[in-house]
Amino acid sequence: LVASLLALTAVAAVILRTAMTVHELHTGSESYRLARTDELTSLTNRRGFLEGLDRLIEVAPGTVAVMIIDLNGFKEVNDSLGHHAGDELLRLVADRFRPVVGDAGLLARLGGDEFGIVIMAPDDRAAIDGAELLQRSLDEAFVVDEISVRVGAAIGVALYPGHSRTRSGVLRSGDVAMCDAKHRRTGVEMYRPASDFQNREKNRRIVLVGRGIAPRSTMSSPASCA
Repeated sequence: LVASLLALTAVAAVILRTAMTVHELHTGSESYRLARTDELTSLTNRRGFLEGLDRLIEVAPGTVAVMIIDLNGFKEVNDSLGHHAGDELLRLVADRFRPVVGDAGLLARLGGDEFGIVIMAPDDRAAIDGAELLQRSLDEAFVVDEISVRVGAAIGVALYPGHSRTRSGVLRSGDVAMCDAKHRRTGVEMYRPASDFQNREKNRRIVLVGRGIAPRSTMSSPASCA
């Protein structure tokens, strides 16, 4: 499984390392590295993730896939066994994800039980295949405080530039897809404009304006991913 993902994204390893190395030559220092490292898991943190996404978007010759991952079942473990067990579980999850992503992408903990990945993908199918590998890496139970626990993941996949040509846009599309995966209980979902509340609202306004009707704001909002 690991070899399959790495084979699909081999070029990304070279591009990503080059982009990161060139940047760090200009800004490299221990304090710089620590400011971009998650203290709990030793993964890249949100700040480093956003900067890495910016750099890959600048240099990547093709499609960049962004994956937003939210753990299913983490809250129950954290609430029942305590925060120390939750922290240990996050470290174990990070250890499962690391060999799947390898050097082919950037893996980060974005906060809480949310992780993010930036990786090059030759096409939509390759991006989905990569997300499914990550999901399957959680199939085996974890042992926390000598207790066997299981968690799953809802993974949203969005593509740059296919779904958005901005960093904020592709991240938001990944969040929408992750919510879709959680609500549909499918595990992995690619971003679909039809699931995007803001996109639907924009289209509604365009239709109304075309009919000569002044659009009014609706009170509804996207469903929560909680």
